[in-house]
Amino acid sequence: MKIRAFCIAILLIVTIPMPSYAQNISINGGLNWLLSNQNMNGLWGINAYTSVVDTTEVINAEIIFGNDASIQNAATWLTAQEIATIDELSRKVRSLASVGTDTSPLIGTLIDARNSESGWGYRSGYSSTSLDTALALQALKAANYTNQTVNFSAISYLLSTQNPDGGWGFTQDDYSNVFVTA
Repeated sequence: MKIRAFCIAILLIVTIPMPSYAQNISINGGLNWLLSNQNMNGLWGINAYTSVVDTTEVINAEIIFGNDASIQNAATWLTAQEIATIDELSRKVRSLASVGTDTSPLIGTLIDARNSESGWGYRSGYSSTSLDTALALQALKAANYTNQTVNFSAISYLLSTQNPDGGWGFTQDDYSNVFVTA
């Protein structure tokens, strides 16, 4: 009987979820660091070339863990930014849609930049890449874009560029790599 009670106790300990306070401390520390490093105008980063990408990624992290004031400040900054690439446009749409901003004009720009094979490239008119197409699809999903013809044809493009090992490279003939595949 004692062995049975011991086994039940061990089973309960293993199966009942326990909070991880160390993780919460680490997450809070990381969020506090992000908040302390936001620029006064709302952006994150010090490099003009990466400030849109940096800010959108922080917005996405902040949404998961919550901080309305910094997100709204960043969204205001992001809304005013001129976008040069499909990467930036897709990230901008995704972040602004997640905070409830109307992204209809940006979606129109994104759809207009789609190539004839239903993928997206680095910029409008550039050859399609798996990475830019995947980012565009994420933006369309975040904005609840409902034209399934566009969505499914972009997915078909991605499937046609998948390498035999199951991954994707930066270009269609490139070796698979973790960055693009993830």
